[in-house]
Amino acid sequence: MKKILTFALALVMLLSLNACVAKKIAEAIVPTAAPTEVPTPEPTEVPTPEPTEEPTPTPEPTPKPLEAADLIGIWSLTSIRYGDSTLSPSDFGMEMYLEFREDGTVRAIQNTYGEYDEDTSTFTIEDGVLKINGEPAITYDAEADTLSFSLDENGTQAEMILIRTPDAVLPTPPPEAAPDDLAAQIVGTWDLSYAIISNSKIPKDLLGETSMTFVFNEDGSASMSNQAQTIDQGLTWKVESAASIGLYAYNVQKIYEMSYDPDAKVLSLYEESSGVTLAFEKIN
Repeated sequence: MKKILTFALALVMLLSLNACVAKKIAEAIVPTAAPTEVPTPEPTEVPTPEPTEEPTPTPEPTPKPLEAADLIGIWSLTSIRYGDSTLSPSDFGMEMYLEFREDGTVRAIQNTYGEYDEDTSTFTIEDGVLKINGEPAITYDAEADTLSFSLDENGTQAEMILIRTPDAVLPTPPPEAAPDDLAAQIVGTWDLSYAIISNSKIPKDLLGETSMTFVFNEDGSASMSNQAQTIDQGLTWKVESAASIGLYAYNVQKIYEMSYDPDAKVLSLYEESSGVTLAFEKIN
């Protein structure tokens, strides 16, 4: 019996082994399916953009070179740029004109509080640049149609702007007066009326205690006084021109030169060191 059980167990084990072997053999002989090939997508063609045609820029017009004919006529001072301010010539009692002539000359006329000054120069155009007596002293702005030049006023640049004024009436010089006629108008006492300081007219009542008086005598002697003193010795005066007189110490050293405006009847004294103009009116 024991042998039969042993044999049966062995048979079962053999059958189990045979089944495992048969399974492995079956798996071995079954062909392995080939891997599925994934098709490579065709590249998508990106259309090439059409070239954009850039618009041709319009060239800037070439400015016309300055010619002498562009300047012929009268130009008048219209504004003064002084530091950060733009002022009017009338603030200074000033008129200024440039008259360009066809003969190549330019006449400069200035009239300040009746004090007339005139000068004539030559002008040329060289490579489009305006030159006065050979120097590029004045600038022409073609776009604004203005002329400008700079002056140094007590260390500050003042830019003078002129515009074309063909209908301007130019001031004329005061009539020539015979020395005797001018002397007759000067004889008398002249008192300070106002001052021009930093291009502003300051009345006497705003000058504080400042005062000054001149006395011009018929015999040529003179005296002067201010708030501090009176000088009545050694001063003489005489007519220097048709519109000015000179004040001298002992007939030798000129102390002052004063200009006379016959229309305003004002004597003006310019003190160059301070840049101040003092104006006097006759009180008797």
